[in-house]
Amino acid sequence: MKLQVLGCAGGESPDHRATAFLLNDRLLVDAGSVMQGMSIEAQKHIDAVLVTHAHLDHIKDLGFILDNTFSSRSTPLRLAAPASVIQDLKQHIFNWVIWPDFSVLPEPEQAVMTWLPFEHPINLNGLTITSCAVNHPGNAFGYLIEDAAEDVSILISGDTASTEAIWELAFTQKNLAAIFV
Repeated sequence: MKLQVLGCAGGESPDHRATAFLLNDRLLVDAGSVMQGMSIEAQKHIDAVLVTHAHLDHIKDLGFILDNTFSSRSTPLRLAAPASVIQDLKQHIFNWVIWPDFSVLPEPEQAVMTWLPFEHPINLNGLTITSCAVNHPGNAFGYLIEDAAEDVSILISGDTASTEAIWELAFTQKNLAAIFV
């Protein structure tokens, strides 16, 4: 599994970028600093974004990715998260007030974005993703990301205070290579 840290701070300054991780050049975990960390050409290869929670430092570049790649997408960008996070994004961001609802643009049947709510483990780009609710204001989750082909897994939690469940999930893995909290 190839992992690139685009940003890992709770805010931004000339020396710090908000949270975003890129896996295998195609899957983002959060989208806080994509514009500063990736060219538009590289953004065109992103086909899914896994969102930990809807706080601005984790999602602020979602709309810009869609704007930058709008005319070059042959398949929709999949926004994946538990249903509660998807609802937050629909209600507070992609609501035609803050940002357009790209799940119906340019036409609903040819949209450049699609919602992928999940509660059970899912497969995104050949990786198995298991969600775990974490202790953070709002609807926040951590993810166990497993790459069976390489027999390796990582754990990413966007923001969390003490949360026993995320550590219990981590301890089930014999091939855990890294933890990002």
